[in-house]
Amino acid sequence: MEKEKTNTEKKIEIKVTPTQIVLAFLVVMFLAQSAVLGVISYKVLGKDSTINQPAPNLLPSQQQAANNGPDLTPREIPDFPELKANDHVLGNKNAKILLIEYSDFECPFCARFHPTAQKAYEEYKGEIAWVYRHFPLEGLHPLATPMAQASECAVELAGESKFWDIADALFTDAPKSESAIYDTLGELGVNKVALKNCVESDKYADRVKEDADAGTRIGIRGTPGNVIYNTETKKAVIVAGAYPFETIKAAIEAVK
Repeated sequence: MEKEKTNTEKKIEIKVTPTQIVLAFLVVMFLAQSAVLGVISYKVLGKDSTINQPAPNLLPSQQQAANNGPDLTPREIPDFPELKANDHVLGNKNAKILLIEYSDFECPFCARFHPTAQKAYEEYKGEIAWVYRHFPLEGLHPLATPMAQASECAVELAGESKFWDIADALFTDAPKSESAIYDTLGELGVNKVALKNCVESDKYADRVKEDADAGTRIGIRGTPGNVIYNTETKKAVIVAGAYPFETIKAAIEAVK
């Protein structure tokens, strides 16, 4: 019986063909590659994301350019959205250089970049004006549009001078629900009942969409989308992503 068992085992071994070995090898390689890609995705999109992370939702060609750093060559941008009466502007509206921040209050990269824009404004105070425009990524951030509208309603209720405090608070507190948005802005002295009624009325829906549409027309595809614009030469540099201050400074110097 022992001898018969050995012969059977030998017959089973013979049935493992070279083709089967190759297929098994390919399966193992596929699984290993999938695991590697998973780790890479986690590092790029998860906890290991850095402040240099380019904006999300870029086209492949734009993503490659963002990974290599922004193109700091000033260029004219057709249909550029000049300053308008209802823009939120910190600094002199007649400044030669504008730092226009297309942003989303629920975007974590925008929250990281916002202090960088603040630093650029402080560094170049008197030379540049800082402009905030809405670009809510509704597909990714369900509270982005309510927060954008809430910021406009809060300005109506508390005054334009409060806008930058409003923006700072929304980025810092990162509200996780609509009621939390009202709580955050209520701490700034905004009437929460009036604020809620204003947001639910969609009074500023067109205002927010106007900003986003203007950004889309000039090539903004993700947030933060930052434009450094020379109002005299009409040339600009677009910095797509939460790049550090040194990059923004280089862009400002490039368009001066």
